[in-house]
Amino acid sequence: SLLFLILPLDKSHFITEIKMSFYIQASNPRISYTVMPEDETLSDAVESAFLSDSENAILVWNYVNVPLSYKYDISYMIDDILNLLSSVQKMESGGKNEP
Repeated sequence: SLLFLILPLDKSHFITEIKMSFYIQASNPRISYTVMPEDETLSDAVESAFLSDSENAILVWNYVNVPLSYKYDISYMIDDILNLLSSVQKMESGGKNEP
């Protein structure tokens, strides 16, 4: 059977403010203590530094947990993460950026 819920279209029933939850929970990943001479980029070095069966970091976005592998996910995203952090550090405030 279908259930229909009819609500009045009064503006007081609409959400006026959306709150977003976002954080990253770091863990204690196991690392390999070897240096790989063939690593040419930071991404390569980060991938080599962590073991595949290590703990994950957890990105929590709007109360949804997203596991991130240090070896594979974070090593792949490291350049973008550094670019993002650099941009945030250069901002004078948290206001909306104009193009």
